[in-house]
Amino acid sequence: MISIIVPVYNVQAFLPVCLDSIRSQDFQDIEIILVDDGSTDESSDICRRYAEEDPRIRYFRQPNGGLSNARNTGISLAKGEYLCFIDSDDLVTPDYCSTLLRLLELRPDCNFSMCGVYRFDDGTDPNGFSPVCETIIEMNHQELLQKEVNRQLEFGVCNRLFKRQVFDQLFFKEGKIFEDVLFAIAQAQSLSGSVVVSNSPKYLYRKRANSIVSNNAKKCSPDWFYMAEKMMAYCRNSGVQQEDYLYYSLSYPWSFVDGIYLNKKQEESELLLNRMKDFILNYQDQIDQSSVFSATEKSRMRVFARGNYVTNVQMRLTWCRFLRIIGRDPYVNNKYSI
Repeated sequence: MISIIVPVYNVQAFLPVCLDSIRSQDFQDIEIILVDDGSTDESSDICRRYAEEDPRIRYFRQPNGGLSNARNTGISLAKGEYLCFIDSDDLVTPDYCSTLLRLLELRPDCNFSMCGVYRFDDGTDPNGFSPVCETIIEMNHQELLQKEVNRQLEFGVCNRLFKRQVFDQLFFKEGKIFEDVLFAIAQAQSLSGSVVVSNSPKYLYRKRANSIVSNNAKKCSPDWFYMAEKMMAYCRNSGVQQEDYLYYSLSYPWSFVDGIYLNKKQEESELLLNRMKDFILNYQDQIDQSSVFSATEKSRMRVFARGNYVTNVQMRLTWCRFLRIIGRDPYVNNKYSI
């Protein structure tokens, strides 16, 4: 049996479509575990109604504890030999479960299987993807993390089918966002064996404006550097080359820094900025020696970490305005290093 764990929190507009896609699986030996994480909208009523209609659905409500807590609750309740996770605003194709199970049957020594993900904008057709010629590859967990860091594969757990025993060793870190990256790091550290991956898209990911993943306030969370330190510790302990991991850890939050200063948001972003300064100072030698950051970026990071970044931003903004006055776009090919 496959246990499908669905954390639910204030998704009344999307939940019925999600649950209908799960109920339509061509593999029927499933249980659907709905973990209501303290919803305050109509999601609870929708869960109860579906549970009354379908005996495969088990509904549990708990005080709000966050996504990781809800997933861990689902794991503790699951009865299946296999476990998977579906976010309650997404959908899956009818052969989602059967495809992932087929992959594990083809490669029985693997800890979990993965399928492709199709991203669609909210309000557009979730089935608008073109068929692909399926390719299947196998890799170990360290290779998987490397491909995720390099953005060749996606971080996440919702496009995967896990053997139950994986969760004898692992759980989701509660109280932190970026839980999928933390889980991937834990996999690379803790699991031997391998993973089987198909590129065929069976998980349909809805891109919506106010989700946790798309919310810039969440993206700028200091939790990013909790995750980044875990990633760099993994590099030190496993002996893997650090450059790609350093770039992943720093390039994304760094992209928010200018906007924070230009919009005078330093005070409300103080914890994030302080964590970033500490991270840069801790890894200054590696940053200076890396080939993934430009000389301009390295210089700005040094200025930022030593506390003079307001002046730096103001000088660059003045230069940017001057270039625009004389009719030269400062952002074309980043020619002027603004």
